[in-house]
Amino acid sequence: MFHIKTSTAPTPSKQNSCCTALIALLSLLTLYLTPVSAVPLIAIAEQNVDGRAAISYQLNTEGTTFLSSDSIALSFDLHIAKEDIGYSSALYLVAKQGDKYFIRNTSQIWQAWDTKQFIPAKELTLGTQEHINVLKDQRLVAGEYQVYAGYKTRNGNIKYNQDPGTLVVFATDDYALQAVTQPEILRDYLYQGAINPAAIYYNYIGDFSPALSVMSASATESSTKTSGTTLQEIGVDEADRIKTDGELLFSLRSCATDIALSCLHSYRLQDSPATSSPLGSLQLSDATLNSPYYPAKPLGELYLRAANEASPRTLVWLNTKNSWQTKSSTYPDWNAYDNQTQIKFINANNPEQFEIIDQLDIEGELLASRLVDGVLYLLSRKSSYYWPPYNIKDPAITIKPALDFFLPHVRENNAESVALLDASQCYIPPQNSAKRNLSTLSTITAIPVNNPGLHQSRCIAGELETFYASSKALYFASSRYPYINNNDQLLYSEPEQITEIHKFSLQDQDIAYRASGQVSGHLGWQQDKKSFRLGEYQDTLRVASSEGSSWGIDSRTKITVLKEDTAKHTLDEISSISNLGKPGERLFAARFIGNRGYLVTFKKTDPLIVLDFTQPESPQVLGELEINGYSDFLQPLGDHYLLGVGKDAIDADSSSRDFAWYQGVKVSLFDVSNAENLREISSIIIGKRGTESTALYDHHGLTLLALDEQHYKLALPIELHETESDFYDYPNNPSAYYDWTHKGLYVFDITTDNNPDIRLEGKLISKSSDPYFASGPNIFNDRAVIQNLTVHYIHDDQVVSSEIEHLK
Repeated sequence: MFHIKTSTAPTPSKQNSCCTALIALLSLLTLYLTPVSAVPLIAIAEQNVDGRAAISYQLNTEGTTFLSSDSIALSFDLHIAKEDIGYSSALYLVAKQGDKYFIRNTSQIWQAWDTKQFIPAKELTLGTQEHINVLKDQRLVAGEYQVYAGYKTRNGNIKYNQDPGTLVVFATDDYALQAVTQPEILRDYLYQGAINPAAIYYNYIGDFSPALSVMSASATESSTKTSGTTLQEIGVDEADRIKTDGELLFSLRSCATDIALSCLHSYRLQDSPATSSPLGSLQLSDATLNSPYYPAKPLGELYLRAANEASPRTLVWLNTKNSWQTKSSTYPDWNAYDNQTQIKFINANNPEQFEIIDQLDIEGELLASRLVDGVLYLLSRKSSYYWPPYNIKDPAITIKPALDFFLPHVRENNAESVALLDASQCYIPPQNSAKRNLSTLSTITAIPVNNPGLHQSRCIAGELETFYASSKALYFASSRYPYINNNDQLLYSEPEQITEIHKFSLQDQDIAYRASGQVSGHLGWQQDKKSFRLGEYQDTLRVASSEGSSWGIDSRTKITVLKEDTAKHTLDEISSISNLGKPGERLFAARFIGNRGYLVTFKKTDPLIVLDFTQPESPQVLGELEINGYSDFLQPLGDHYLLGVGKDAIDADSSSRDFAWYQGVKVSLFDVSNAENLREISSIIIGKRGTESTALYDHHGLTLLALDEQHYKLALPIELHETESDFYDYPNNPSAYYDWTHKGLYVFDITTDNNPDIRLEGKLISKSSDPYFASGPNIFNDRAVIQNLTVHYIHDDQVVSSEIEHLK
């Protein structure tokens, strides 16, 4: 990597002089650079104040990251103290790259250094200010680099820059994350991101929920069959407003004393007669934390961990409170958003008397979570910013915060807050010199439910867009949009994007980085569906991405299959299928189950596409089906049938427009047993234009129970719109919205035997239209539990139970 001389008096070398490879230096120079002559070392700041010495550095970019193909320029300006001006002295350049130390001599050759004797880079008489070039449009091999400059004072001391010049170089076309080995590397990366006002070239806000999935089994040993949370992957639990073990229901609702607070309630469920009997309650929210925060999910979310030999039946409550306000800081003009994530562990062995047994408060916004084999995995992020004084033009930044300021902190119970992790547990993603650094840390934390104090964390510098989990690995994805860095403006150059993906393996509670890769395109715009575009199969990862403009004629869908190369830490593309669907169609739903994949693209009609991944190196399109409307979510029912929930649509061709008008909610049953003869064998359209369902926006709003292999019960919260208003062109105009009619739970019976069918069994109406009153609470937080032939409907702060046969 480096071309060096090992003697202390090297001769000039043509090879050496053209290879100048830089230098990542240790953060505590005085610990490592103590020479034999014991020259005192004095660390100084970057800002020149009152004639005191200062040393600053400049890179040819506003960030600190480069590719090995990028040209790099680095220089230092040394402001000489008044008392040292005119003194015959020397300048020094010292560096570290990896675990190797180097020092530059007067021939401008970097040579191996044992830290015992300083060798001057330049001898001179000191002026008021000295400038020294370290790199001039040169290239470096991949690695972390730190550089220090210094000069010898009149008293024989060496003054050097307290904060090193740092940079990270990535190998061109290598997608692997760079593990941080020196704290100053991470600190400088985040610092540079924070001081650049246009640093955030991509930012995603909201909950990173997964897409629709299989149903979790309820944890009961009785003969009662009960639905569970809708999951993306078997064995990977997801947080929700309710949890049940088959006989007990645990639900979050607003507290009676203050509707802004969240309370946990327990109920005993019975299917005959249909009842939900209240048992106990517990206030979870801290009233003092409510203002000035706004909650991402007002009630929070729950996990249920069944009792075992090591721990009682445990509920885990997650709640994140976000704020646009910043919290106080010991560094003037430096701030971080005051986002808080709270996790409470609750002993639920006695559902009439809950007990909080542990609590963690983590600094930052909660983005997503999963529970795998008793370990809770949280994805959170913390963003830090520099806000310059508004009344000073181009103010000098006089303070550079310590790394601890940028790191998220955690408090367990009432203990003192400590850093959640350190720099050695962090990674920097690859990017070239055109990309600005980000001031955000995205952190994944593994927390054993039976011993939360033994948590472990890893972090990635920058934003993460979505989070997909299998039972063996976590995958983090971020879509990047090409742009040109034009001073304070980011100019997006073209509509093409790439999505970077990073894989971490799960083993016990350890989170180990495995590999990174990328695919062309992005993961769409609906946050709840993004992770649904990824699916693991036979040690490969399948990704459904969107290319081109979302509604443009060049909109298209692509499938890419990635496989890990353990030696290179890369996710390599082993196959792909491009241009799926018709030109201009957008991907609405994706589902990967076993060796099959199902896609729904839509613009005017709904092409259902079936894919075969039996040979991941050569995936095949098995068949396509074109129908009216589209499906937002797809749910396999055994091996031969597929349930789709979405919207009906009417072609707008009559108005010479190239699209379709959405109509009512559509529930479809597809026969996919013969991919060459795909069929929609049954469907139900609910309501008119304006009708909505919770399941269209949150897959946990869909409740499905398999009574046997060929018989299912389905429940969907519905807000029905089919009341005509005073619009002049009913019913001829498909663009007309209908007025609200009622809200409630719709229950369906699905059979996949010799006469497969889906039919509406009844409705549990919670609120009907009334000209004198508003429509009441919305349905988007509604849930249901199906227990044998009984349904329990959780709407607003009530649980309503009914035998299905008694529904209207």
